[in-house]
Amino acid sequence: MKGRKYLAALACAAMLAAPSAAFAESTDLKLLANDNQIWGADVDQLAYITDAGRTMIPLRNVCSALGYDTDWQSDGSIHLTNDEGTVDVTLQVGSTDYMNAGTAGHFEVAPVIKDNRTYLLARDFTKLDGEVYWDGESRTVWIAQGDDTRYQIVRGQILRLKDARVKELVLPEGYSVDTKGAGYPLVNMDTIDGVTYLGILTQNNNYRDKIPLFRDAGDSLSYVADIYGCARFTIDGDTLYANDGAVLAGGWDYEVNPNRLSITDLTTGETTEKILDFVVNDCTLSMQDGKLIATSPDGTEHEVALD
Repeated sequence: MKGRKYLAALACAAMLAAPSAAFAESTDLKLLANDNQIWGADVDQLAYITDAGRTMIPLRNVCSALGYDTDWQSDGSIHLTNDEGTVDVTLQVGSTDYMNAGTAGHFEVAPVIKDNRTYLLARDFTKLDGEVYWDGESRTVWIAQGDDTRYQIVRGQILRLKDARVKELVLPEGYSVDTKGAGYPLVNMDTIDGVTYLGILTQNNNYRDKIPLFRDAGDSLSYVADIYGCARFTIDGDTLYANDGAVLAGGWDYEVNPNRLSITDLTTGETTEKILDFVVNDCTLSMQDGKLIATSPDGTEHEVALD
């Protein structure tokens, strides 16, 4: 099936290897699907671990978060599809048999109904579509699906879904993700010329500081420069251009100069500031034919003189 993903064996084994006694009485799990955290009125109805130590996830909630269409029949059969046509699954409550794009398959555990919700074993979901990452210490399940590269942070670990597998990315020495703040640490991200850059709130930052911007270097993240958390930026060779960004109420607490453009030489680390004759802090920045263009929300393009 086009777009179908399979979990790396080690990650799956880790999710299910813990002894049942450690989980039998607890259901306080955190469930993520792509970029969304799945919420409910009662956490006991979201995800749970069986007495046998198997993690069960609510099918409707996960499918909704992933954008699937779900057709539920009174006989317990369920048909899952999506607009792209990459998902076409039929399964039956109480049966380990399923059909995936016309191919028969078998679950390890039959889907069950608990508190009027249908649950599927997390590892079995990877037979249909997606990847699963399990962090035992924080008791977090991440369901990741789709052909797009995705990033997620779980208990300070930066994860990337790419090429049908989840990879743990390593920060440079001296940096660690802020896990105590109220906000989500991944505060800025953009892909420029096929390279993804991530602005991450680390333990050395606060909401008045610039934060480190990292480059996805494959197996790890490499430091690029410091920018404001809400900044728009672009990179041309060894030069980083960034504005101050927009400060949201209750969010970043630094003084914005709406006309300020920061220019950083990535070889020396030196940053200079240029005050423009137009408001640039809400503009997106891009290079076009060797020229720096600032595009305002209404589509107006400003060519920035760099001399």
